[in-house]
Amino acid sequence: MSLLGAPPAGPPAGERSSRCSDFSGTWALTRLLLRRDRVIMPLWIAGLTFVPLLTAVGVSDTYPTEESRRAWAEGVAANPMELVLLGPVYGSSTGGILAWQLGVRGLLGPLLVGLFMVIRHSRSEEEAGRRELLGSTAVGRHAQLAAAVSGTLAAQCVPAILVAVGLIGLGLPASGAVAMGSAMLTVGAVFTCVGALTAQLAPTASAARGLGLVAAAVAYLLRAAGDADGRDSVLSWLSPIGWGHRVRPFAGEQWWVLLLPVGTTVALVAVAILLSARRDMGAGLFETRPGPAAAAGLRSTTVLAWRLHRPQLLGWTVGFAVFGLLVGSIGPAVGDVAQQSDQLREMLTYLGSDGSPVEAMLAMFFMLLALAAGAYAALAALRPHTEESSGRAEPLLATSVSRLRWLGGHLLVAAAGPVIILATLGLGAGLVYGSATGDSAEVLRMLTGSLVYVPATWLVVGVAVVLYGTAPHLAVPVTWTFLVLNVLVFLVSALPGIDPETIAEIAPFLSVPSPLVTDMSMTPLLVQSLIAATLVALGAVGFQRRGIG
Repeated sequence: MSLLGAPPAGPPAGERSSRCSDFSGTWALTRLLLRRDRVIMPLWIAGLTFVPLLTAVGVSDTYPTEESRRAWAEGVAANPMELVLLGPVYGSSTGGILAWQLGVRGLLGPLLVGLFMVIRHSRSEEEAGRRELLGSTAVGRHAQLAAAVSGTLAAQCVPAILVAVGLIGLGLPASGAVAMGSAMLTVGAVFTCVGALTAQLAPTASAARGLGLVAAAVAYLLRAAGDADGRDSVLSWLSPIGWGHRVRPFAGEQWWVLLLPVGTTVALVAVAILLSARRDMGAGLFETRPGPAAAAGLRSTTVLAWRLHRPQLLGWTVGFAVFGLLVGSIGPAVGDVAQQSDQLREMLTYLGSDGSPVEAMLAMFFMLLALAAGAYAALAALRPHTEESSGRAEPLLATSVSRLRWLGGHLLVAAAGPVIILATLGLGAGLVYGSATGDSAEVLRMLTGSLVYVPATWLVVGVAVVLYGTAPHLAVPVTWTFLVLNVLVFLVSALPGIDPETIAEIAPFLSVPSPLVTDMSMTPLLVQSLIAATLVALGAVGFQRRGIG
């Protein structure tokens, strides 16, 4: 026996747990969250604030008279394509036009930020092992999740308040300004809690982001299908994005609609906390299917990477195939509507530069879906980060497998994945559109129109890899921030009074020359490919030199 005697016994487990509630330490973790994001958070707050305010200024300059606003509202109401893309219009005032112009665009930013931010500060922390360390202290079981949700919601309040105050300062009615800010906040809150829920369901943070993006896509499709005929369809009322529209800022505000996202937010938080208490730390309720006892066929790191990426790539490929068929079927309808609507024809010709209205609309769809393909590229390129933070990479790299071979296998799949899903998109659109027009050459044109965005998605891969190799703690937040900023720049480029050619210089996806609407130039594609290759090389060198874990 030691001369100093035995150490004093700690309190019994039951007594210790009674002293520490499940939410102890939430406030301290929330402050830590806000401190960690003190650089990134102001960037997306600025983006979410300036887009609505710039839109308001552009609307005032573009539609200065009541007659021009009324003509605009009548044109939108009679155009099913605009209803599908951006939703119904509820008023012809400056504020009503603003609410419609923002529509999906104004809700998309808060939606993505809330989804990614809460997963980053909940499930990603768990994968990195930091939640387990905190759990060994006087921190409650649900404190990490509660801090991620409350910190994200608190951050989303800032742009919502700034937008409301800014619109009031521009002379718009206070009730409509507050309604618009409230719609942004509540829709963002719903998808913040969707992220909290998927973080409990999915086995990894990457899978949680994928599930969240699927939920966002379903919400958009429900809203689009419900608004296609211009009436309040029940499908639109099933979508949180549709709820944001039905608040009707500047057009007889329906304040009671806000109860839907608020109630859904509370319910999702409760379910997420309940599921968090029922699952094991480091595991999701959707467990990963165990593989065979013998690793037959895994002869190389590339084959292993393919097996890991295959389910995700298959899901994205099927989704893009469906979107390709939808885009191809929309083309003839756009042509018919454009012949009847001077406003739509002018708008599409403006967006498409030298191309026809139909080709301009198809090019715009391809750009939007290319941004979604960039999300896949980010998920795939960050898979090595997930493997390392979960502890699966270190035992593999302790064998004869070199770091560059292991990383190269993942990068090969990450680079090939966008090619596969964008090719599927172009082929689907080309087959349907070519059949409708009777021109088989459209298949090749649509395929080219989608594949031109591959170098832009490779640039997302390059950003992810260089950060993973040199500053792994910044890889996830900065990569997703880069992609979200591209989305925000695209939204700004569509505002009235903004020259798309000028703003395209700072956005990789906007700088891609679509062969559907303009003369094809290989220079931007080669430059983007070269930059992406350089970033990947720098990331590989950094990964070779830094420590693991």
